[in-house]
Amino acid sequence: MYRYIRKSMKPFIAFSFVSMLGAVSVVFMAYIINLLVETITEGKFENFIWIAVLSFVYVLIDSYLDYAVDVVNERLTQELMYHIREDLLESIESQSIVEFEKLGRDYYLNMYTKDLETIESDYIKELLSMYNDVWVFILGFVSAIVISPLFAILMIGLSSLPFALPYFSRKILGNAKLNLSQINEKYLSLLTEIFDSFTTLKVYDVFPLFNKRLRSKSRDLVEAKVYVTHTNKFVYAISYGLRMFVNVFSWVLGGYFVLNHSVTLAVFFTIKQLTQYVAYPIQGFGASYTEVVAAKSVKDKVFEIIDQRNIEAVKEESNIQKIIFEDFSVNFDEKLIFQQLNLQLEKGKKYLLIGESGSGKSTFLKSLIGSIPVENHSLKFQLENGKLLDSSELEKISHQISYIGQETSIFQLSLKENISLQNSITDSEFHALCKQVGLEKWADQSTEFDSILSTASGGEKRRIDLARLLFFDREILLFDEPTAGLDAQNRMKVEEVVSHLENKLIVYSTHQYDEEFMQQFDYCLEIQDGSIVMRETSVNDFVL
Repeated sequence: MYRYIRKSMKPFIAFSFVSMLGAVSVVFMAYIINLLVETITEGKFENFIWIAVLSFVYVLIDSYLDYAVDVVNERLTQELMYHIREDLLESIESQSIVEFEKLGRDYYLNMYTKDLETIESDYIKELLSMYNDVWVFILGFVSAIVISPLFAILMIGLSSLPFALPYFSRKILGNAKLNLSQINEKYLSLLTEIFDSFTTLKVYDVFPLFNKRLRSKSRDLVEAKVYVTHTNKFVYAISYGLRMFVNVFSWVLGGYFVLNHSVTLAVFFTIKQLTQYVAYPIQGFGASYTEVVAAKSVKDKVFEIIDQRNIEAVKEESNIQKIIFEDFSVNFDEKLIFQQLNLQLEKGKKYLLIGESGSGKSTFLKSLIGSIPVENHSLKFQLENGKLLDSSELEKISHQISYIGQETSIFQLSLKENISLQNSITDSEFHALCKQVGLEKWADQSTEFDSILSTASGGEKRRIDLARLLFFDREILLFDEPTAGLDAQNRMKVEEVVSHLENKLIVYSTHQYDEEFMQQFDYCLEIQDGSIVMRETSVNDFVL
Protein backbone atom coordinates (compact mmCIF):
# COMPACT_ATOMS: atom_id res chain seq x y z
CA MET A 1 0.00 0.00 0.00
CA TYR A 2 2.97 2.33 0.61
CA ARG A 3 3.67 2.52 -3.13
CA TYR A 4 0.21 3.95 -3.70
CA ILE A 5 0.60 6.45 -0.85
CA ARG A 6 3.81 7.65 -2.55
CA LYS A 7 1.87 8.08 -5.79
CA SER A 8 -0.81 10.05 -3.90
CA MET A 9 1.47 12.19 -1.74
CA LYS A 10 -0.43 15.50 -2.03
CA PRO A 11 -3.81 14.01 -1.00
CA PHE A 12 -2.02 12.06 1.75
CA ILE A 13 -0.40 15.20 3.20
CA ALA A 14 -3.73 17.04 3.05
CA PHE A 15 -5.47 14.10 4.73
CA SER A 16 -2.84 13.86 7.50
CA PHE A 17 -2.96 17.58 8.30
CA VAL A 18 -6.74 18.01 8.14
CA SER A 19 -7.35 14.83 10.17
CA MET A 20 -5.05 16.14 12.90
CA LEU A 21 -6.91 19.48 12.92
CA GLY A 22 -10.21 17.60 13.05
CA ALA A 23 -9.04 15.65 16.10
CA VAL A 24 -7.90 18.86 17.82
CA SER A 25 -11.31 20.39 17.12
CA VAL A 26 -13.15 17.38 18.54
CA VAL A 27 -11.13 17.36 21.77
CA PHE A 28 -11.38 21.14 22.12
CA MET A 29 -15.09 20.64 22.85
CA ALA A 30 -14.11 19.47 26.35
CA TYR A 31 -12.36 22.79 27.02
CA ILE A 32 -15.41 24.73 25.82
CA ILE A 33 -17.50 22.75 28.32
CA ASN A 34 -14.93 23.48 31.03
CA LEU A 35 -15.14 27.22 30.42
CA LEU A 36 -18.94 27.22 30.33
CA VAL A 37 -19.36 25.19 33.55
CA GLU A 38 -16.68 27.17 35.35
CA THR A 39 -18.27 30.47 34.35
CA ILE A 40 -21.76 29.31 35.35
CA THR A 41 -20.73 27.85 38.73
CA GLU A 42 -18.68 30.93 39.62
CA GLY A 43 -21.44 33.29 38.47
CA LYS A 44 -19.14 35.31 36.20
CA PHE A 45 -21.81 36.67 33.88
CA GLU A 46 -19.40 39.20 32.38
CA ASN A 47 -17.33 36.28 30.97
CA PHE A 48 -20.36 34.27 29.88
CA ILE A 49 -21.07 36.40 26.78
CA TRP A 50 -17.64 36.07 25.21
CA ILE A 51 -17.54 32.32 26.03
CA ALA A 52 -20.93 31.94 24.33
CA VAL A 53 -19.54 33.76 21.26
CA LEU A 54 -16.44 31.55 21.40
CA SER A 55 -18.70 28.49 21.52
CA PHE A 56 -20.57 29.69 18.43
CA VAL A 57 -17.31 30.23 16.53
CA TYR A 58 -16.12 26.81 17.68
CA VAL A 59 -19.28 25.14 16.32
CA LEU A 60 -18.70 26.78 12.92
CA ILE A 61 -15.06 25.71 12.80
CA ASP A 62 -15.80 22.19 14.05
CA SER A 63 -18.61 21.76 11.50
CA TYR A 64 -16.32 22.85 8.68
CA LEU A 65 -13.51 20.56 9.84
CA ASP A 66 -15.94 17.64 10.09
CA TYR A 67 -16.85 18.29 6.44
CA ALA A 68 -13.20 18.80 5.45
CA VAL A 69 -12.08 15.54 7.10
CA ASP A 70 -14.69 13.58 5.13
CA VAL A 71 -13.67 15.27 1.87
CA VAL A 72 -9.91 14.70 2.25
CA ASN A 73 -10.58 11.11 3.36
CA GLU A 74 -12.62 10.49 0.22
CA ARG A 75 -10.06 12.26 -2.00
CA LEU A 76 -7.21 10.12 -0.68
CA THR A 77 -9.32 6.96 -0.88
CA GLN A 78 -10.25 7.58 -4.51
CA GLU A 79 -6.68 8.53 -5.49
CA LEU A 80 -5.41 5.27 -3.99
CA MET A 81 -8.17 3.30 -5.73
CA TYR A 82 -7.38 5.02 -9.04
CA HIS A 83 -3.76 3.84 -8.91
CA ILE A 84 -4.76 0.34 -7.78
CA ARG A 85 -7.24 0.02 -10.67
CA GLU A 86 -4.63 1.29 -13.12
CA ASP A 87 -1.98 -1.16 -11.92
CA LEU A 88 -4.45 -4.04 -11.92
CA LEU A 89 -5.49 -3.27 -15.49
CA GLU A 90 -1.87 -2.99 -16.63
CA SER A 91 -1.06 -6.29 -14.93
CA ILE A 92 -4.00 -8.05 -16.61
CA GLU A 93 -3.06 -6.45 -19.93
CA SER A 94 0.47 -7.84 -19.62
CA GLN A 95 -0.81 -11.42 -19.32
CA SER A 96 -0.80 -13.79 -22.23
CA ILE A 97 -4.15 -14.94 -23.56
CA VAL A 98 -3.71 -18.37 -21.99
CA GLU A 99 -2.88 -16.80 -18.60
CA PHE A 100 -5.99 -14.64 -18.78
CA GLU A 101 -8.29 -17.47 -19.82
CA LYS A 102 -6.91 -19.76 -17.13
CA LEU A 103 -8.73 -17.72 -14.47
CA GLY A 104 -11.41 -16.43 -16.82
CA ARG A 105 -13.34 -13.25 -17.44
CA ASP A 106 -15.71 -13.70 -14.47
CA TYR A 107 -12.77 -13.97 -12.06
CA TYR A 108 -11.43 -10.58 -13.10
CA LEU A 109 -14.88 -8.97 -13.28
CA ASN A 110 -15.48 -10.11 -9.71
CA MET A 111 -12.10 -8.67 -8.77
CA TYR A 112 -12.95 -5.32 -10.35
CA THR A 113 -16.35 -5.12 -8.71
CA LYS A 114 -16.56 -6.97 -5.40
CA ASP A 115 -12.85 -7.24 -4.49
CA LEU A 116 -11.94 -3.63 -5.27
CA GLU A 117 -15.09 -2.47 -3.48
CA THR A 118 -13.99 -4.48 -0.42
CA ILE A 119 -10.52 -2.93 -0.57
CA GLU A 120 -12.04 0.55 -0.79
CA SER A 121 -14.70 0.27 1.91
CA ASP A 122 -13.30 -2.33 4.32
CA TYR A 123 -9.55 -1.78 3.98
CA ILE A 124 -8.58 1.73 2.89
CA LYS A 125 -11.45 3.65 4.48
CA GLU A 126 -11.12 1.69 7.72
CA LEU A 127 -7.36 2.35 7.81
CA LEU A 128 -8.03 6.07 7.43
CA SER A 129 -10.68 5.83 10.14
CA MET A 130 -8.12 4.18 12.43
CA TYR A 131 -5.73 7.07 11.77
CA ASN A 132 -8.44 9.55 12.83
CA ASP A 133 -9.23 7.47 15.92
CA VAL A 134 -5.57 7.42 16.95
CA TRP A 135 -5.33 11.22 16.88
CA VAL A 136 -8.53 11.68 18.92
CA PHE A 137 -7.38 9.02 21.41
CA ILE A 138 -3.92 10.56 21.91
CA LEU A 139 -5.19 14.12 22.33
CA GLY A 140 -8.08 13.06 24.59
CA PHE A 141 -5.91 10.81 26.77
CA VAL A 142 -3.08 13.32 27.20
CA SER A 143 -5.51 16.15 27.98
CA ALA A 144 -7.36 14.09 30.60
CA ILE A 145 -4.17 12.90 32.30
CA VAL A 146 -2.74 16.42 32.43
CA ILE A 147 -5.91 17.82 34.06
CA SER A 148 -6.42 15.10 36.73
CA PRO A 149 -4.45 11.83 36.40
CA LEU A 150 -6.23 9.63 39.00
CA PHE A 151 -9.78 10.73 38.19
CA ALA A 152 -9.06 10.45 34.45
CA ILE A 153 -7.74 6.88 34.74
CA LEU A 154 -10.75 5.77 36.82
CA MET A 155 -13.21 7.38 34.39
CA ILE A 156 -11.48 5.88 31.35
CA GLY A 157 -11.51 2.43 32.96
CA LEU A 158 -15.20 2.73 33.78
CA SER A 159 -16.08 3.98 30.29
CA SER A 160 -14.21 1.09 28.67
CA LEU A 161 -16.42 -1.64 30.22
CA PRO A 162 -18.98 -1.84 27.35
CA PHE A 163 -16.22 -2.34 24.78
CA ALA A 164 -15.42 -5.80 26.13
CA LEU A 165 -18.88 -7.02 25.06
CA PRO A 166 -18.14 -7.44 21.31
CA TYR A 167 -15.30 -9.84 22.06
CA PHE A 168 -17.69 -12.11 23.99
CA SER A 169 -20.71 -11.65 21.71
CA ARG A 170 -18.91 -12.04 18.38
CA LYS A 171 -18.95 -15.85 18.47
CA ILE A 172 -22.61 -16.22 19.44
CA LEU A 173 -23.72 -13.63 16.87
CA GLY A 174 -21.46 -15.15 14.22
CA ASN A 175 -22.85 -18.66 14.79
CA ALA A 176 -26.44 -17.38 14.59
CA LYS A 177 -25.79 -15.54 11.32
CA LEU A 178 -23.87 -18.48 9.87
CA ASN A 179 -26.75 -20.81 10.69
CA LEU A 180 -29.20 -18.40 9.03
CA SER A 181 -26.98 -18.17 5.95
CA GLN A 182 -26.77 -21.95 5.62
CA ILE A 183 -30.53 -22.45 6.03
CA ASN A 184 -31.27 -19.64 3.58
CA GLU A 185 -28.88 -21.22 1.07
CA LYS A 186 -30.68 -24.58 1.37
CA TYR A 187 -34.07 -22.90 0.97
CA LEU A 188 -32.97 -21.01 -2.16
CA SER A 189 -31.41 -24.18 -3.56
CA LEU A 190 -34.73 -26.04 -3.26
CA LEU A 191 -36.61 -23.05 -4.67
CA THR A 192 -34.25 -22.88 -7.67
CA GLU A 193 -34.67 -26.60 -8.22
CA ILE A 194 -38.46 -26.21 -8.33
CA PHE A 195 -38.36 -23.22 -10.70
CA ASP A 196 -35.85 -24.94 -13.02
CA SER A 197 -38.06 -28.03 -13.15
CA PHE A 198 -41.39 -26.20 -13.32
CA THR A 199 -42.55 -27.93 -16.51
CA THR A 200 -41.70 -31.41 -15.22
CA LEU A 201 -43.45 -30.84 -11.89
CA LYS A 202 -46.47 -29.37 -13.65
CA VAL A 203 -46.75 -32.22 -16.16
CA TYR A 204 -46.53 -34.91 -13.48
CA ASP A 205 -48.67 -32.93 -11.02
CA VAL A 206 -46.25 -33.38 -8.11
CA PHE A 207 -45.96 -29.79 -6.89
CA PRO A 208 -47.58 -30.60 -3.50
CA LEU A 209 -44.91 -33.23 -2.75
CA PHE A 210 -42.05 -30.87 -3.57
CA ASN A 211 -43.72 -27.96 -1.80
CA LYS A 212 -43.77 -30.05 1.36
CA ARG A 213 -39.96 -30.11 1.38
CA LEU A 214 -39.90 -26.39 0.67
CA ARG A 215 -42.32 -25.63 3.51
CA SER A 216 -40.10 -27.55 5.92
CA LYS A 217 -37.09 -25.41 4.97
CA SER A 218 -39.26 -22.29 5.11
CA ARG A 219 -40.14 -23.14 8.72
CA ASP A 220 -36.43 -23.62 9.50
CA LEU A 221 -35.85 -20.18 7.96
CA VAL A 222 -38.47 -18.65 10.25
CA GLU A 223 -36.82 -20.11 13.36
CA ALA A 224 -33.33 -19.10 12.23
CA LYS A 225 -34.37 -15.48 11.62
CA VAL A 226 -36.16 -15.29 14.96
CA TYR A 227 -33.05 -16.70 16.68
CA VAL A 228 -30.82 -14.10 15.01
CA THR A 229 -33.16 -11.32 16.17
CA HIS A 230 -33.30 -12.86 19.67
CA THR A 231 -29.50 -13.03 19.82
CA ASN A 232 -29.04 -9.48 18.50
CA LYS A 233 -31.57 -8.04 20.95
CA PHE A 234 -30.10 -10.01 23.86
CA VAL A 235 -26.63 -8.66 23.12
CA TYR A 236 -28.09 -5.17 22.65
CA ALA A 237 -29.88 -5.43 26.02
CA ILE A 238 -26.62 -6.32 27.77
CA SER A 239 -24.85 -3.52 25.91
CA TYR A 240 -27.59 -1.06 26.88
CA GLY A 241 -27.35 -2.15 30.51
CA LEU A 242 -23.59 -1.67 30.53
CA ARG A 243 -23.89 1.78 28.97
CA MET A 244 -26.51 2.80 31.54
CA PHE A 245 -24.27 1.46 34.33
CA VAL A 246 -21.35 3.49 33.02
CA ASN A 247 -23.49 6.60 32.62
CA VAL A 248 -24.98 6.45 36.11
CA PHE A 249 -21.79 5.46 37.94
CA SER A 250 -19.68 8.02 36.12
CA TRP A 251 -21.91 10.61 37.80
CA VAL A 252 -21.55 8.76 41.12
CA LEU A 253 -17.77 8.64 40.76
CA GLY A 254 -17.64 12.27 39.67
CA GLY A 255 -19.90 13.32 42.52
CA TYR A 256 -17.62 11.57 45.00
CA PHE A 257 -14.53 13.39 43.71
CA VAL A 258 -16.35 16.74 43.63
CA LEU A 259 -17.75 16.36 47.16
CA ASN A 260 -14.28 15.44 48.41
CA HIS A 261 -12.92 18.55 46.69
CA SER A 262 -10.54 16.39 44.64
CA VAL A 263 -11.79 18.02 41.45
CA THR A 264 -14.02 20.95 40.62
CA LEU A 265 -17.38 20.53 38.94
CA ALA A 266 -15.91 22.08 35.77
CA VAL A 267 -13.03 19.58 35.77
CA PHE A 268 -15.53 16.73 36.30
CA PHE A 269 -17.51 17.72 33.21
CA THR A 270 -14.28 18.19 31.24
CA ILE A 271 -12.90 14.77 32.19
CA LYS A 272 -16.27 13.14 31.51
CA GLN A 273 -16.22 14.58 27.99
CA LEU A 274 -12.57 13.68 27.41
CA THR A 275 -13.08 10.07 28.47
CA GLN A 276 -15.50 9.71 25.57
CA TYR A 277 -12.69 10.82 23.26
CA VAL A 278 -10.51 8.09 24.73
CA ALA A 279 -13.00 5.24 25.05
CA TYR A 280 -14.92 5.59 21.81
CA PRO A 281 -11.83 5.70 19.56
CA ILE A 282 -10.76 2.44 21.20
CA GLN A 283 -14.07 0.90 20.17
CA GLY A 284 -13.88 2.45 16.71
CA PHE A 285 -10.27 1.36 16.29
CA GLY A 286 -11.19 -2.20 17.29
CA ALA A 287 -14.10 -2.35 14.86
CA SER A 288 -11.97 -0.89 12.05
CA TYR A 289 -9.12 -3.27 12.81
CA THR A 290 -11.52 -6.23 12.52
CA GLU A 291 -12.68 -5.00 9.11
CA VAL A 292 -9.10 -4.42 7.93
CA VAL A 293 -7.96 -7.89 8.99
CA ALA A 294 -10.98 -9.47 7.28
CA ALA A 295 -10.33 -7.49 4.08
CA LYS A 296 -6.58 -8.12 4.03
CA SER A 297 -6.94 -11.49 2.31
CA VAL A 298 -8.91 -9.82 -0.49
CA LYS A 299 -6.31 -7.06 -0.74
CA ASP A 300 -3.52 -9.65 -0.89
CA LYS A 301 -5.30 -11.54 -3.68
CA VAL A 302 -5.60 -8.40 -5.81
CA PHE A 303 -2.06 -7.25 -5.07
CA GLU A 304 -0.73 -10.69 -5.98
CA ILE A 305 -2.17 -10.23 -9.47
CA ILE A 306 -0.69 -6.72 -9.64
CA ASP A 307 2.75 -7.95 -8.54
CA GLN A 308 2.74 -10.64 -11.22
CA ARG A 309 2.87 -8.04 -13.99
CA ASN A 310 4.87 -9.42 -16.88
CA ILE A 311 7.70 -7.40 -18.39
CA GLU A 312 6.63 -6.19 -21.81
CA ALA A 313 8.31 -8.27 -24.49
CA VAL A 314 10.53 -6.54 -27.05
CA LYS A 315 8.74 -6.88 -30.37
CA GLU A 316 10.54 -8.61 -33.23
CA GLU A 317 10.54 -6.48 -36.36
CA SER A 318 11.57 -9.35 -38.63
CA ASN A 319 8.51 -10.92 -40.28
CA ILE A 320 7.35 -14.49 -39.74
CA GLN A 321 8.21 -16.76 -42.65
CA LYS A 322 7.17 -20.16 -41.35
CA ILE A 323 5.13 -21.75 -38.60
CA ILE A 324 6.60 -25.11 -37.63
CA PHE A 325 4.83 -27.85 -35.68
CA GLU A 326 7.18 -30.54 -34.30
CA ASP A 327 5.59 -33.41 -32.36
CA PHE A 328 2.80 -30.95 -31.62
CA SER A 329 0.34 -32.30 -29.01
CA VAL A 330 -2.57 -30.53 -27.34
CA ASN A 331 -4.70 -31.68 -24.42
CA PHE A 332 -7.71 -29.47 -23.79
CA ASP A 333 -10.42 -30.07 -21.19
CA GLU A 334 -8.81 -33.47 -20.45
CA LYS A 335 -9.23 -34.48 -24.09
CA LEU A 336 -6.38 -35.22 -26.49
CA ILE A 337 -6.98 -32.99 -29.54
CA PHE A 338 -3.67 -33.33 -31.42
CA GLN A 339 -0.99 -35.96 -30.97
CA GLN A 340 2.60 -35.60 -32.25
CA LEU A 341 1.62 -33.46 -35.21
CA ASN A 342 4.38 -32.46 -37.65
CA LEU A 343 3.59 -29.68 -40.09
CA GLN A 344 4.98 -26.52 -41.68
CA LEU A 345 2.99 -23.48 -42.84
CA GLU A 346 4.68 -20.89 -45.08
CA LYS A 347 4.15 -17.21 -45.71
CA GLY A 348 2.52 -16.46 -49.07
CA LYS A 349 0.37 -19.59 -48.88
CA LYS A 350 -3.32 -19.97 -48.11
CA TYR A 351 -4.50 -22.96 -46.10
CA LEU A 352 -8.08 -24.17 -45.89
CA LEU A 353 -8.65 -25.93 -42.55
CA ILE A 354 -11.52 -28.42 -42.53
CA GLY A 355 -12.79 -31.12 -40.22
CA GLU A 356 -15.88 -32.31 -38.44
CA SER A 357 -17.46 -30.22 -35.70
CA GLY A 358 -15.41 -30.66 -32.51
CA SER A 359 -12.41 -32.07 -34.38
CA GLY A 360 -10.11 -29.26 -33.19
CA LYS A 361 -10.21 -26.51 -35.82
CA SER A 362 -10.67 -23.76 -33.24
CA THR A 363 -8.09 -25.33 -30.93
CA PHE A 364 -5.53 -25.40 -33.74
CA LEU A 365 -6.03 -21.70 -34.51
CA LYS A 366 -6.13 -20.64 -30.86
CA SER A 367 -2.81 -22.36 -30.24
CA LEU A 368 -1.30 -19.92 -32.75
CA ILE A 369 -2.44 -16.87 -30.77
CA GLY A 370 -1.51 -18.28 -27.36
CA SER A 371 -5.04 -18.98 -26.19
CA ILE A 372 -4.38 -22.72 -25.84
CA PRO A 373 -1.30 -23.90 -23.88
CA VAL A 374 1.18 -26.01 -25.86
CA GLU A 375 4.61 -27.46 -25.20
CA ASN A 376 7.10 -24.63 -25.72
CA HIS A 377 9.29 -26.47 -28.19
CA SER A 378 6.52 -28.09 -30.23
CA LEU A 379 5.40 -24.85 -31.90
CA LYS A 380 7.98 -22.57 -33.52
CA PHE A 381 8.02 -19.44 -35.63
CA GLN A 382 10.82 -18.90 -38.14
CA LEU A 383 11.59 -15.25 -38.94
CA GLU A 384 13.12 -13.62 -42.02
CA ASN A 385 16.33 -12.91 -40.11
CA GLY A 386 16.76 -16.61 -39.34
CA LYS A 387 15.63 -16.48 -35.70
CA LEU A 388 13.53 -19.37 -34.45
CA LEU A 389 11.09 -18.50 -31.66
CA ASP A 390 8.97 -20.97 -29.72
CA SER A 391 5.48 -20.46 -28.29
CA SER A 392 6.85 -19.08 -25.00
CA GLU A 393 8.06 -16.06 -26.99
CA LEU A 394 4.77 -15.48 -28.78
CA GLU A 395 4.41 -12.00 -27.25
CA LYS A 396 7.40 -10.88 -29.35
CA ILE A 397 5.55 -11.58 -32.59
CA SER A 398 1.90 -11.24 -31.57
CA HIS A 399 1.77 -7.90 -33.43
CA GLN A 400 2.19 -9.87 -36.68
CA ILE A 401 -0.88 -12.08 -36.16
CA SER A 402 -4.55 -11.23 -36.72
CA TYR A 403 -7.35 -13.53 -35.67
CA ILE A 404 -11.06 -13.46 -36.46
CA GLY A 405 -12.96 -15.65 -34.02
CA GLN A 406 -16.56 -16.76 -34.09
CA GLU A 407 -17.67 -13.74 -32.02
CA THR A 408 -17.09 -10.11 -32.99
CA SER A 409 -15.92 -7.62 -30.38
CA ILE A 410 -17.99 -4.44 -30.65
CA PHE A 411 -16.95 -1.54 -28.42
CA GLN A 412 -18.84 1.58 -27.33
CA LEU A 413 -17.03 3.62 -29.96
CA SER A 414 -17.80 4.99 -33.39
CA LEU A 415 -17.59 2.69 -36.41
CA LYS A 416 -14.27 4.27 -37.36
CA GLU A 417 -12.83 3.65 -33.88
CA ASN A 418 -14.25 0.11 -33.80
CA ILE A 419 -12.34 -0.64 -36.99
CA SER A 420 -9.06 1.04 -35.99
CA LEU A 421 -9.42 0.16 -32.29
CA GLN A 422 -8.59 3.81 -31.54
CA ASN A 423 -5.43 3.82 -33.65
CA SER A 424 -4.92 6.74 -36.02
CA ILE A 425 -6.85 6.38 -39.30
CA THR A 426 -7.61 8.97 -41.98
CA ASP A 427 -11.10 9.56 -43.34
CA SER A 428 -10.01 8.35 -46.77
CA GLU A 429 -8.62 5.11 -45.30
CA PHE A 430 -11.80 4.61 -43.30
CA HIS A 431 -14.11 5.11 -46.30
CA ALA A 432 -11.94 2.85 -48.47
CA LEU A 433 -12.12 0.05 -45.89
CA CYS A 434 -15.89 0.44 -45.53
CA LYS A 435 -16.29 0.23 -49.30
CA GLN A 436 -14.05 -2.82 -49.50
CA VAL A 437 -16.13 -4.80 -46.99
CA GLY A 438 -19.54 -3.44 -47.96
CA LEU A 439 -20.15 -0.97 -45.12
CA GLU A 440 -20.49 2.15 -47.30
CA LYS A 441 -23.93 3.02 -45.95
CA TRP A 442 -22.50 3.15 -42.42
CA ALA A 443 -19.43 5.24 -43.20
CA ASP A 444 -21.21 8.59 -42.84
CA GLN A 445 -23.35 7.65 -39.84
CA SER A 446 -23.07 9.12 -36.35
CA THR A 447 -19.56 9.23 -34.94
CA GLU A 448 -20.85 7.93 -31.62
CA PHE A 449 -21.71 4.38 -30.60
CA ASP A 450 -25.41 4.16 -31.37
CA SER A 451 -28.20 1.71 -32.08
CA ILE A 452 -26.74 0.93 -35.51
CA LEU A 453 -23.69 -0.76 -33.99
CA SER A 454 -25.41 -2.14 -30.90
CA THR A 455 -28.01 -3.95 -33.02
CA ALA A 456 -25.74 -4.96 -35.92
CA SER A 457 -26.50 -8.34 -37.48
CA GLY A 458 -24.03 -11.21 -37.55
CA GLY A 459 -23.11 -10.43 -41.15
CA GLU A 460 -22.58 -6.74 -40.42
CA LYS A 461 -20.40 -7.54 -37.42
CA ARG A 462 -18.36 -9.90 -39.56
CA ARG A 463 -17.76 -7.08 -42.06
CA ILE A 464 -16.45 -4.94 -39.20
CA ASP A 465 -14.09 -7.81 -38.34
CA LEU A 466 -12.86 -7.89 -41.94
CA ALA A 467 -12.34 -4.12 -42.05
CA ARG A 468 -10.39 -4.34 -38.78
CA LEU A 469 -8.23 -7.14 -40.18
CA LEU A 470 -7.52 -5.18 -43.38
CA PHE A 471 -6.66 -2.04 -41.40
CA PHE A 472 -4.03 -3.79 -39.26
CA ASP A 473 -2.59 -5.57 -42.33
CA ARG A 474 -0.61 -8.25 -40.49
CA GLU A 475 1.49 -11.11 -41.82
CA ILE A 476 -0.45 -14.03 -40.33
CA LEU A 477 -4.23 -14.09 -40.81
CA LEU A 478 -6.32 -16.66 -38.97
CA PHE A 479 -10.04 -17.18 -39.63
CA ASP A 480 -12.08 -19.35 -37.27
CA GLU A 481 -15.23 -20.26 -39.23
CA PRO A 482 -15.94 -16.62 -40.14
CA THR A 483 -19.02 -17.49 -42.22
CA ALA A 484 -20.76 -19.64 -39.59
CA GLY A 485 -24.38 -18.55 -39.25
CA LEU A 486 -24.20 -16.03 -42.11
CA ASP A 487 -26.59 -15.82 -45.03
CA ALA A 488 -25.38 -16.37 -48.60
CA GLN A 489 -24.79 -12.67 -49.33
CA ASN A 490 -22.64 -12.05 -46.26
CA ARG A 491 -20.80 -15.35 -46.75
CA MET A 492 -19.91 -14.35 -50.31
CA LYS A 493 -18.61 -10.95 -49.12
CA VAL A 494 -16.32 -12.62 -46.57
CA GLU A 495 -15.03 -15.06 -49.17
CA GLU A 496 -14.51 -12.25 -51.67
CA VAL A 497 -12.36 -10.27 -49.24
CA VAL A 498 -10.31 -13.34 -48.30
CA SER A 499 -9.76 -14.29 -51.94
CA HIS A 500 -8.10 -10.92 -52.64
CA LEU A 501 -5.59 -11.21 -49.80
CA GLU A 502 -2.05 -11.78 -51.09
CA ASN A 503 1.44 -12.38 -49.68
CA LYS A 504 0.13 -13.47 -46.30
CA LEU A 505 0.11 -16.72 -44.37
CA ILE A 506 -3.62 -17.47 -44.19
CA VAL A 507 -5.34 -20.28 -42.32
CA TYR A 508 -9.09 -20.32 -42.90
CA SER A 509 -11.24 -22.85 -41.08
CA THR A 510 -14.74 -23.63 -42.30
CA HIS A 511 -17.33 -26.30 -42.84
CA GLN A 512 -18.98 -24.34 -45.66
CA TYR A 513 -17.13 -23.97 -48.98
CA ASP A 514 -17.92 -23.92 -52.66
CA GLU A 515 -15.89 -24.97 -55.65
CA GLU A 516 -14.82 -21.50 -56.76
CA PHE A 517 -13.74 -20.44 -53.27
CA MET A 518 -11.69 -23.61 -52.73
CA GLN A 519 -9.48 -22.79 -55.66
CA GLN A 520 -8.25 -19.67 -53.87
CA PHE A 521 -6.29 -21.86 -51.42
CA ASP A 522 -2.94 -23.53 -51.97
CA TYR A 523 -3.43 -26.35 -49.49
CA CYS A 524 -6.16 -28.14 -47.62
CA LEU A 525 -5.55 -29.08 -43.99
CA GLU A 526 -7.96 -31.80 -42.97
CA ILE A 527 -8.15 -32.84 -39.31
CA GLN A 528 -8.50 -36.59 -38.89
CA ASP A 529 -8.27 -38.39 -35.51
CA GLY A 530 -5.85 -35.95 -33.85
CA SER A 531 -3.71 -35.51 -36.93
CA ILE A 532 -3.73 -33.15 -39.91
CA VAL A 533 -3.46 -34.33 -43.50
CA MET A 534 -2.12 -31.61 -45.79
CA ARG A 535 -2.58 -31.80 -49.56
CA GLU A 536 -2.80 -29.43 -52.47
CA THR A 537 -6.30 -28.22 -53.20
CA SER A 538 -8.34 -29.62 -56.04
CA VAL A 539 -12.05 -30.04 -56.63
CA ASN A 540 -11.80 -33.76 -56.02
CA ASP A 541 -10.45 -33.20 -52.53
CA PHE A 542 -13.80 -32.00 -51.20
CA VAL A 543 -17.21 -33.39 -50.68
CA LEU A 544 -19.87 -30.70 -51.08
